[in-house]
Amino acid sequence: MLSPRLLALALLLAPLPARGEPSSAPADRLLREARGHYDMGRFEASLRSLELAERASGDEAFLAQVRLQRGVSLAILGKPAEARQAFALALRSDPSVSLDRGRVKPAIVGLLEAVRAEQGRGARGAAPAAEVAPEASVVRPGTRPFAAALAVGGAAGLRGAVGGFALSQELGYHVSRSARGLAIALAASESFGQKGDGPAGTAPRVSLYLVGAKLAWDLQPSARASFYLGPLVQVGLAYALSAVVGASESALALAARVGLEAKLILEDRFLLCLRPLGLDLLVGGESLGRVLGESAGTVLLRLDVAVGAGVIF
Repeated sequence: MLSPRLLALALLLAPLPARGEPSSAPADRLLREARGHYDMGRFEASLRSLELAERASGDEAFLAQVRLQRGVSLAILGKPAEARQAFALALRSDPSVSLDRGRVKPAIVGLLEAVRAEQGRGARGAAPAAEVAPEASVVRPGTRPFAAALAVGGAAGLRGAVGGFALSQELGYHVSRSARGLAIALAASESFGQKGDGPAGTAPRVSLYLVGAKLAWDLQPSARASFYLGPLVQVGLAYALSAVVGASESALALAARVGLEAKLILEDRFLLCLRPLGLDLLVGGESLGRVLGESAGTVLLRLDVAVGAGVIF
């Protein structure tokens, strides 16, 4: 049996892993994961996986692929200086690395080749070339999870319900921490109309206020563009008010909305949105029909459309 001193000496003399050891299975898995995030347009998530992959391996050929992928993601996110640094490190690990011109934007391929040429001139003692940065796309995918928007539109009543001019506001968050996937929002809207076609001052003015929680699923048809399309569901409460000279009546109701939304993000900051179709369901007592409709009723339907703008942050 070894004495404690001999055991300690054996541990000290045990060989350490070499820096240039081949990439491990976890590192390969992290690189595949990063490329999957990239293909889905989740560039920030791709960068996080690449950072872990770089730490997990010491193989220079593997690191070259990791750094090359990192440079592409950074360029798409509008960070050309950081992309140049990643490309320079990739080329130092493996001078032969290249990008697929059929899958990567020409400007990004050009940036890699500019860095390659600069390194070649530097090796020969020539002055480095001026920085060549790809122009960041105006419609590059959004990377910010929060969104605030204002919209205007109109509502048309069904089954005798009153429609009118509408405003809406919302503040939302994407759980993916980007601009796609599941979004949770607090939403409010107001609409103003008139019941009947009586003379001025005799036709009741109708106002409807809705507030509730909204769920949306923003799908991204192209991983390289900031256009999103998806369904929405909203549930909450409604307050309806009908007023005419000398009299008024109000009603409370449960409210639900289903619809379809399209969104376009510009410069990873500004948001344009369109709801071409929405259906509002209001459920309340008989007073709801008297306030918002032409007769007493407990269930009312309305169609609405809206167009708006906002910011992501």
